[in-house]
Order: sequence, then C-alpha cells, then structure tokens
Amino acid sequence: MSAHRVLSFILALCAAPVVAQASPPIVELRWSPEGRFAHRTEIQPKGFVEVCGELSPRAVVAWSYSASEALDFNIHYHLGKDVVYAVQPSRMKAAADKLTANVPEHYCWMWVNKGESVATLSVELRR
Repeated sequence: MSAHRVLSFILALCAAPVVAQASPPIVELRWSPEGRFAHRTEIQPKGFVEVCGELSPRAVVAWSYSASEALDFNIHYHLGKDVVYAVQPSRMKAAADKLTANVPEHYCWMWVNKGESVATLSVELRR
C-alpha cells in the first residue's frame, strides 16, 4: 500500500464519527472496604441494567434505588434455566428494603426501562 493510501485511510478514520459506548448492562457487585456499593447509570429505552454478585447464606443487604422514570425491578438468581425471584418484579421509580440471602447464589438486582425516555438510575447497597 502506498504512503498516500495509508495517509488517506488514517485521515478517513480520524474523520469518522465517534460513537459513545454505552455502559455495560451487567455490573459486577464490588463492595467497598466499608461494605457499600453505589452505582449511577442511564438506561436507554427498552434497555436494562443488572448489578450482580455472590452472596453467602444469611447475608443481609440493605438496598435502595431511585430513578427518573418508573422501571421494572426485581432481585433474582438462576437455578439452571429457572429464574428464582428473591424480590418479585414490580414497576416503580424508587424502592428500598433488605434482602436476606436464603441460599448461597449469584444474586442480581435488575432494572428494565420499558419506557420511551432515557432513565437515570442511582443504586446503593450496604451489607
């Protein structure tokens, strides 16, 4: 390839529009040294986000969230192909409660934006 072609290719790449990467829909639950987890994100229309992590038996997690739009929310884990709901699905803009892990599993807090607008979500977990 000639130097002129290489330069033309590089200039074309530089002129291409930059597409912003969306936040990953699955966020790993990582506790701070104080036993807290906080996350803030945007959920696109028809999109979702999950915060997932391992919990030991009888672990207690205080959780809360608030969103700019009503979101479908649940806490679940998977047993094979089955989904087990630790907190049943509901549609709200905000909620808070405590979860006691009955079994050692990979639990997921999940929000789904079924609306037409981008939703801002703030989550806090404490153990």
